[in-house]
Amino acid sequence: RLKPELASLRSDIKSLTQALGPLRSWDVTLSLLKTCLARTRPAMQRSLKFVVAELQSARKKIRNRFQKKHFAKIRRHAAEATQALPSKSGSVPFSTLLLKQSQKAKKRAEGALRHYREQEALRPLHEFRIQLKKWRYLREIEAACLDNPPAATLASMKTLQDYLGETHDLEVLHQALQTPALRRKAGKQAQKDLQSFSDRLESEVAARCSAFLKANRRVLAEIFEDKAS
Repeated sequence: RLKPELASLRSDIKSLTQALGPLRSWDVTLSLLKTCLARTRPAMQRSLKFVVAELQSARKKIRNRFQKKHFAKIRRHAAEATQALPSKSGSVPFSTLLLKQSQKAKKRAEGALRHYREQEALRPLHEFRIQLKKWRYLREIEAACLDNPPAATLASMKTLQDYLGETHDLEVLHQALQTPALRRKAGKQAQKDLQSFSDRLESEVAARCSAFLKANRRVLAEIFEDKAS
């Protein structure tokens, strides 16, 4: 059971990530929208210009909810939590705990990958992305704190996460374009263009999902020691 000081710190960090997550998501969605629109014909760019403005407005609302006071609370509770950490000579070494958690994270990532291989669908691929990210964070701490940093594995993880992240970002953009309010503000031609643009995104997400194993065969073999190749 966590001490009160550590429980408070964990709660603060969770609140901060919940606040930052949507903000980061809207930043990426807006940037990706502009990039994808730039690849369309000029007439469609003009027709869907209002979409950029609508998403910018939605992002502004999320940004206004963000409270910088989260950082002050975390600094205060981090200091309290540090003082509350056990200092007994018989405590389990940090390196032992880190390696144990890393192995657990690896097993969860392997399980999520097996699930995706069984279905090759978007939802299990999304779950694998999350589990891989958690494992990579632990490996990065290993690289920073232990004598044998897993540099090669981290590079492969980054390659894999880049692919998964781009696929997820496209899916988030596709979902953002499905809101009824956005559709209602579109004129007749804009509705057709919006549907065409949305369908194109959906097809790209589906193609990346189905091609995931083939496109990343080498890095999957490196990360999971040939178990997923």
